[in-house]
Amino acid sequence: LEGAFHVSASISCDCVRLGVWMRHVFLTGQPGIGKTTVALSIAEALGRVTTLEGFVTEERRGEGGERVGFDVRALTGQSARLASVGSQQPCVGKYSVHTDEFESVALRSLQPRDARIKIIDEVGKMELFSRQFLPAVEALLDAPAGPLVLGTIPMPRYGRTIPAVEQIRSRADTLVLKLTKANREALCETLTRALLRWPRELEKGQPAPFDVTSLAQFAQEGQEHKLALVMEKAEASLCAAASAASPASAASRSSRGCGPLVGECPRVLLLGGTASPLPARRGDEYAERSMWPVLRRLFGDGMPHGQLVERVLDEGIALWDVLANVHGDRADEVPNELLAWLLDQPSISSLCFNGASAYRIFVRHHRAHIVSGMLVLANSRKLVLRTLPSSSRAAAVRLDDKATAWHAALLRPSEAAGLS
Repeated sequence: LEGAFHVSASISCDCVRLGVWMRHVFLTGQPGIGKTTVALSIAEALGRVTTLEGFVTEERRGEGGERVGFDVRALTGQSARLASVGSQQPCVGKYSVHTDEFESVALRSLQPRDARIKIIDEVGKMELFSRQFLPAVEALLDAPAGPLVLGTIPMPRYGRTIPAVEQIRSRADTLVLKLTKANREALCETLTRALLRWPRELEKGQPAPFDVTSLAQFAQEGQEHKLALVMEKAEASLCAAASAASPASAASRSSRGCGPLVGECPRVLLLGGTASPLPARRGDEYAERSMWPVLRRLFGDGMPHGQLVERVLDEGIALWDVLANVHGDRADEVPNELLAWLLDQPSISSLCFNGASAYRIFVRHHRAHIVSGMLVLANSRKLVLRTLPSSSRAAAVRLDDKATAWHAALLRPSEAAGLS
């Protein structure tokens, strides 16, 4: 992933802060799901604070409301036909593609200028009939100090893929987000907020990385490995930087993860295995975790992330990890001070583990305090231990089945009955 990510670090005596950064973001989803609508909404919000260029494709309707074609419209206002109902080649389905007209608007909008962001809606089968279009897109994506690209690509249909689209989907410096009816509002809000925080100024001769930590929850299936690899390499870079800054204390700083996320009266503690790294910004703690899609099924698929976090805490669910270190080196495991912390949380009656691996790590460090399947604290208080299906997408359990198991273990009985 050389050159595919950027590490934002703040090294002090207290912590190392880490964010996951990419160069570009693309939206994907089924036809008609609203990719263009989201792109236009984001463009409107960003247009007030930064410079952006590009184009969108929009349906063209006849007098009776039927779809008769598609138009390409530059953000600066120029428009032309992309396709119309007809049989003249080249064709996609019942539509003839007007390559020359498309190029007159789209290619001009992609020319290198001073725009910080380029919107490309979309890189699809019709647009790719232009022989000049893909090279222009690739030039923007590969430009060392070029703009951030916010684009859209189609989902494979009937198992058929478009090679140029799959090349974009697989780029190490590009995160692909899946738009659905359930997450459309939350994704649009989260992406807009993240882009508004994006640095206004480019470092001379350097890429302009974009923090996608808060967007990990919307990543399309198959994109998780990018986040994991970027995080792994970023952590190594931060650890080296911390060692150079202060070798004596680097080991303790590099093992720091997020502390517990807890509301006023927690009932249950949901534990992962290894720690989430401290984020670049307050409020992004645990944002990259795979648990959020499961929790979203319990509390509302369309709920924005910030509101979902508040809802989880209000429900009495606290979040933490068994281990304090984020590096995954089992020889150097540093457990969080869970037992001491639990003594100060008398309202917590159970611990739920996000997957069997988290439970095994817990047992490895606290076996002496487990009696007959219960955790026994120093004040003789007993807590129930439950292992939940892992939220990881790699786990061979359907999301709905995970949600059902989590539903029974995490929600209050009255709340669980209301959501059944």
